[in-house]
Amino acid sequence: MSFRFLPLFLSITTTVWFSAGCGSDGKPEISRVEPATVSAAGGHVVVIDGKNFDADAQVLLGVWPAEVRSATGGRLEIVTPTGVSGTYDVTVRTTKGADIRRNALSMTPVALRYDPAPGAIPASPSGPLMALASLDANLDGAPDVAALTTDGAFRLALNQGQGRFTWTETLDASAVLDGRFSAFVSGDFDADGAAEILLCGQPGTADSRLDFASDGSFVTTAIDLRSSFSICHDLIPLPPDADGKTSLLTWRSRPDVPSLRQLMVLRNTGNAFQLDEASGEAADVTRPVTSDVEGAIGTFSSSTEQSAGGKASGRLDYDFTVVRTTLRVSFPLPELTWIPQSVRFEFFGDASGHTLSLALVDASGERFSHSGAALTTTSWGTLEATQVSGWLPSGGDGNGVFNLPATALELTLTPIEAGPSTGALFVDNLIVTGPVTGRYGVTDFERPITPVWASDEVTSTVWTLIDGLEPADAAFTTAKTGENALLHLALGAGDTGDWSEAGQIPLPVGRIRRLVPLDVDFDGDLDLVAVGSGQDQCLIHDGRGSFFNDTIACLPISRGDGRDAVTADANLDGLADLFVTAADGLCRLFEADGAGGFIDVTPVFGLDCENMTALVLLDADGNGLVDALFLDGSGLPVLFMGSEE
Repeated sequence: MSFRFLPLFLSITTTVWFSAGCGSDGKPEISRVEPATVSAAGGHVVVIDGKNFDADAQVLLGVWPAEVRSATGGRLEIVTPTGVSGTYDVTVRTTKGADIRRNALSMTPVALRYDPAPGAIPASPSGPLMALASLDANLDGAPDVAALTTDGAFRLALNQGQGRFTWTETLDASAVLDGRFSAFVSGDFDADGAAEILLCGQPGTADSRLDFASDGSFVTTAIDLRSSFSICHDLIPLPPDADGKTSLLTWRSRPDVPSLRQLMVLRNTGNAFQLDEASGEAADVTRPVTSDVEGAIGTFSSSTEQSAGGKASGRLDYDFTVVRTTLRVSFPLPELTWIPQSVRFEFFGDASGHTLSLALVDASGERFSHSGAALTTTSWGTLEATQVSGWLPSGGDGNGVFNLPATALELTLTPIEAGPSTGALFVDNLIVTGPVTGRYGVTDFERPITPVWASDEVTSTVWTLIDGLEPADAAFTTAKTGENALLHLALGAGDTGDWSEAGQIPLPVGRIRRLVPLDVDFDGDLDLVAVGSGQDQCLIHDGRGSFFNDTIACLPISRGDGRDAVTADANLDGLADLFVTAADGLCRLFEADGAGGFIDVTPVFGLDCENMTALVLLDADGNGLVDALFLDGSGLPVLFMGSEE
C-alpha cells in the first residue's frame, strides 16, 4: 500500500509569539545566529550569540524544539532537528522571558544520496519474501520490519539500532507460525499507541489481528467475521475516524466462487472488526408474494433458521390448500445496463417435489423464465441458470428480445399435484452476473450487498476522495488478458455499505500494479498516479469527480514493469516525491518539481538498484532521512540508506 512518509516535524509555522525584552530586566536577547543557512536534514550545529542566556535556556526554530548542546550567558550552541526547507524565526526562552529573531535561520532541501547497506537485514531463515511493512513493534522508537514469505508465513525482524535487523522467530506466536496469509497491513488501528497488524488468511487460516507488546511479542486474535465471504484478497487502510480508529477496504470472495470478488468495508468498532454494518445479523428483506391464480398464499421474509453462509437466509412459506398455482417473489434490480448472463443462488428444499425456479423481467415487463429444479431433498443445493436468451419469454411487449435495462429478478415456486399443500423453503446469496466485470449481488439477507464486484483480476486498490466529500471513495484497477487496464471509481459506502459506481477509465497499459493518491497539482484534491507495465500514468482530478490523463506533462518517460510505488518527502522540501520499483528495470526516484510534475533524479541520488518487486520506506538508522527497503526478484530484502552529501 502506498503512503506518504513524513518526517517527524513537518508542519511549517514560522512564528511563535513570546514577550520579547531588551535585556535590561534579565530577559534574553539574540544578537546573531550563525550560520544563517543549514540543510533540513538536521544534526547541524548553529551558534546563537546574545546575552542573558542560562543553562536552562530553550530554543525553538519556528515551532520545533532544538537540542541545546552548550550554554553560557552570551552564547548557545544548538543542534538542528530534521525539518522541512523554509525560513524560520529563532526563539530563545528562559525563566525571565523570551526573545525572537525573525527569519533568522533558513533550511534548504537536502542534497541526498542513497547507498546500499549489505547485510543490514539478512535473508529470512523462513525463505524468500513477497510483502513488507514497517512498524515499531517493541516501542523503542526504531522502525522494525514485518514480512510475509512466498508461502504466506508471517515473520518479524527487529531493528537492533542503526538500521541493523535481526529476524526474531522466537517472538512469533505459534498460531501465526502455523498460519498462511495472502496480505497484511500494519498500523495503530485502535489508537492505543501500540502497533498492530491485520492479516488476510489464506483458505484454511482465519484472518488474524496481532497486538504488540513493548518487547516485540504479540497476542494473536482470530477475526471472526461471521460471513460467507471468508476469502480475503487485500486490505487497504482508510483514513482514521474522529476517534482515531482505522477501518479498511477489503476485497473478499466466497470459497465456492473464489474468482468473484466483492469490495467491502472492514469496519473497526474499537473492540472488533466487522464486515460492513450489521454483518452477521438478519437484514429486513421482506418481499410480497403474488400468485398466478387467486387463492394460493405465500409469505417471504428473512430468517435465521437456516443459512448457506453467514447467519440468515430468505424463507418462503406457501399454502396451496385452496388452489395449486405458481407463487412469485420479486426482487427489484437497479436498472442494470447489461444483459444478465446467469443467475445463481443457494436453496434449502423441503423434499416436496415442487419446482423452484426464477425469471428475469426486462424493461417492457416481458418475463424470461427458467425451467428450474425440483425440491427433492432437505439440504442446501445450488441453482445456477445460464443462457438467459434461451429462457421462455412471456408477457410484456412479447417480442422475445430482452430489452434493457433489466428491472427485476423473480423466484417462482410451482406446485405438483402429489406434493404437500403447505411447507417452507429457504434461499440465500442471490447473485446476477453479466459480461466482463458486470456483477450484482441482489441479497444475502444479512446486509445490503454492494454493487461493486470484479471477476477479472483486481491489481491495485486505494481510497481517495472522488467527490471531495467524506466518506472516502475507492479507486481500483482490473486486468484482462490481451486488453488494456481499466480504472474503476466507486463513491464511498460510509456507514451503510452501499457503494455506487462513479465511472471507468481505460488506461493505455496492460496492467496496473499500484495506484498512488496524492495532490500532484497542489489544488487541494487527490490525483492518482498509476504504476504498472509500460508508461506510468498521471490522472489529474478536476475537483468535481472527473479525471483527465496528464501523463506527458506530469511524469518522466518510463517503460519498465512497475510493481510498487510509495510517496515520501525524500529531500525535505515539503513536497511528496515518488519511489518506484520495476521487476525488469531500474528503481526510480521521481522528485516533485513544485509545478505539478516530477523529475527523474535517480542517477543524482544514487539509487542504484534494479529488478525489485516491493518497497517500504522507513528511517532505519534514525537520522531523519528516508531509507528504502526493497525486495528483489528472488524475495531477498535489500536496504538503501539515505544520507546527506
